[in-house]
Amino acid sequence: MTEQDAKVLRKTYLDGAAFLRRASAKWTLDKSLHSWRWLPLIAAVIPSTVVIAITRNQRDSAISTFLGNFHPKSFGWTGSMESIRRVGSAHRSIVPMALDRLGLAHESIEYEGLVGDPAGFASRCLAKMGLVMNDATVAPEGNQRTVLTLSHEQVRRPINRASIDRWRNYEWAFDTRWDGF
Repeated sequence: MTEQDAKVLRKTYLDGAAFLRRASAKWTLDKSLHSWRWLPLIAAVIPSTVVIAITRNQRDSAISTFLGNFHPKSFGWTGSMESIRRVGSAHRSIVPMALDRLGLAHESIEYEGLVGDPAGFASRCLAKMGLVMNDATVAPEGNQRTVLTLSHEQVRRPINRASIDRWRNYEWAFDTRWDGF
């Protein structure tokens, strides 16, 4: 790839990410379902990227994805538990290896641990990004800004354990192929 091509890709990505960024913000978060697939490109054109890689019980993740409000054309793989399982399996096998081999600064977090110690995990992530911990970070319900994500309702509540082991309400939907996640 030429340096000019890299600059075009970098600008395209950053322009899209900046759409949601406040004017005073130093960082922008990309919490898309697809960003992990682009790690090699991100590493090539934005090597200063810091990745916060969050893993979660695969069954809980599958239920949240399946019940989420994803557009069937853009996110067709979210329409069946089998396709969610395949994508989740690919994600879990590719991301840790990619982060190590690509040399991207990253912090790996288990969702269940994050919920148990939000301040500890937030401090680690913020330190990786060169930012200072702020108490408001672990009190999302106090944020009065407009939220334009699928999780807009969740960020209006205190951090809680409600989604942990939620999959058990749908245990019938999981066969032995889900074991080991």
